Amino acid sequence: MSKFIFGVRSKTSANTKLSNGYTLYDWVMRKNCPPAFWARSISGEEIVTKDELEFLKNKNCKIALLFDELTENEVSSGNGKESAEKAIKAAQELGVPEDENIAIIAVIEDS
Repeated sequence: MSKFIFGVRSKTSANTKLSNGYTLYDWVMRKNCPPAFWARSISGEEIVTKDELEFLKNKNCKIALLFDELTENEVSSGNGKESAEKAIKAAQELGVPEDENIAIIAVIEDS
């Protein structure tokens, strides 16, 4: 039998207080189904914040950072290295530590 890995990708911060009094993270956790990771963007309009990274770290939640400013044309035209450097710079600007349980994932859209 195959085993699935449950993770969350949200545009809203995990530490956002909901109208029901829970944070988004705690609302997801209420059924004792902890996500293996929480994915948030490091590019675009609704990016993860340093406070949210610290919040997730304190919850012992692994973090997936999404760099979603890439297109297939850009990546296939030889700009892959430049795109990776942009993603790393965005993570560094947030103060993301290099030795934590954090992955940076490139989201490549159709051109």
